[in-house]
Formats: sequence, C-alpha cells, structure tokens
Amino acid sequence: MSNQQKKNTFYGAAAILTVSTILVKIIGAIFKIPLIAILPEEAYGDFNGAYNIYSFFLTISTAGLPVALSKTVSECHTLGRENQKHRVFRVAFCAFLFMGLFSFLCMSVFGQLVATYIIGNEKAVFCVWALAPAVLCTCCCSAFRGYAQGHGNMTPTAVSQILEALCKLVIGLGLAYWLVRAGQPSHVAAAGAITGVTVGTILALAYMIFNFVSTRMREEKD
Repeated sequence: MSNQQKKNTFYGAAAILTVSTILVKIIGAIFKIPLIAILPEEAYGDFNGAYNIYSFFLTISTAGLPVALSKTVSECHTLGRENQKHRVFRVAFCAFLFMGLFSFLCMSVFGQLVATYIIGNEKAVFCVWALAPAVLCTCCCSAFRGYAQGHGNMTPTAVSQILEALCKLVIGLGLAYWLVRAGQPSHVAAAGAITGVTVGTILALAYMIFNFVSTRMREEKD
C-alpha cells in the first residue's frame, strides 16, 4: 500500500469515527432533554447516579486496552502473522471478559450497597441492577471493536455505537414514559429508562460478534 493510500485510509477511518461520535452526541442530547421532563427529579437523580457507577466500572475495565489491542492486531496483520494475531485477540478477549464479569458481579451482587452508600438512595438499586449486564456486554464489545480497528475498519465501531445510542433513545424513553403513565414508582421508571442502555449494549455486542465471524470467514477464504 502506497503512502497516499495509507493517508486516504486513515482520513476515511477518522471521518467515520468523527461522524459517528457527533451522531451519538446528538442522540444523547435528544435523549436527555425529554427524559428530564418525563422523570421526577428524584428518579432522574437515581438514573444519573447509577450511570456514573456504570461509567466508573467501564473505565477501570477497558482503560487503554482497546487501543493496545488495536495496535497489536494492526502490527500482526501488517506483518502477516495471522496466527499470532488470533492468539492476541483470544488473550485480550479473555481479559475483557474477566474484567467485565468482575464489574458485573460488583454491580449485581453488591448493587444494594452501591445504591445505599454511594448513590445515597437504596431505591436506586433497580437502576444499578438494570445496568449491570451493560458493563459485561460493553467490555466484550470493546474487544471486538479493537480487533476491527486493528484492520483499519472503523465502520463496525461506528455502527455499534450508533446502535447503542438509538436503543437508549427509543427503548429508554419509551419505557420511562410508559412506566410513568402507568403510575409506577419513580425508581421503577428510572430503571426502565436505563434499561434502554443495557438493551443497546446487548444489540451492539450481537452486531460486533456477527461482524467478527464474517471477517474471520472472509480471511479463511482468502
């Protein structure tokens, strides 16, 4: 590949990620504005508290690892070391899975303690529990994203991120509105709103697995 082709590939990948990031930010803003109007103040506080806990576990579980995996996969792919590339991915995936399971157990098993002593509202445990699977799914998803990016393919990452955001918008807002109209307690409505995040991560992971399997099948044919 010539230097000009490498530059074009880099700029194209950067453009894809930039556009997807902008879209995700826009969808996130569209999600939060009506959510504030739908949920009571206490419920919105539970939502934010649980989401901050989710972000914390997600940060300590994936910090720097997707970039390291992407760089290593890219080097192996460029040098034609396919077996080494696959071994690196397997080891990295196991690491992501372990950290995801650890975070999932912390949020599920100790969810009541997290809600009571960190968020400051024991009723927020429903939000914490609703988000627990999202940590596991996102950790696994990060491994597949790193693998795809190592091949210079940013489209799967962009699509999965937009898919997450759309599910959060449609399912999260829909559940929150329906539960409030149905007269459910505010903490239940907050859990419904945050369930959209979890559903989004599950669908994003399913998409990334499909993309990974498709990529491996194409590699084996070539």
